[in-house]
Amino acid sequence: MVGGGVGDSYQLVEEEYQLTRSALQLLLEHGYPVHVLNKSALALQDIDILKKINQSRRAMVSYSFSSMDEGISPSLNRGRPLPASS
Repeated sequence: MVGGGVGDSYQLVEEEYQLTRSALQLLLEHGYPVHVLNKSALALQDIDILKKINQSRRAMVSYSFSSMDEGISPSLNRGRPLPASS
């Protein structure tokens, strides 16, 4: 199961609507592994479900980072154009 794609599953509205939490609950019930890639600490609100998924299958949470600082950006986004050229 791939969630997020080029979007982050943990947008700010996730705090209110908890759509990702509902999706994780379904994945747990059906025995699917999970890999969440996001830029938000909101994944911590679902750590209980992620731990349960990890016990039965596998759950991974990865974070991606970006920066507008041209001194830092190349080390975070190797091979990507600098922010000023975007």
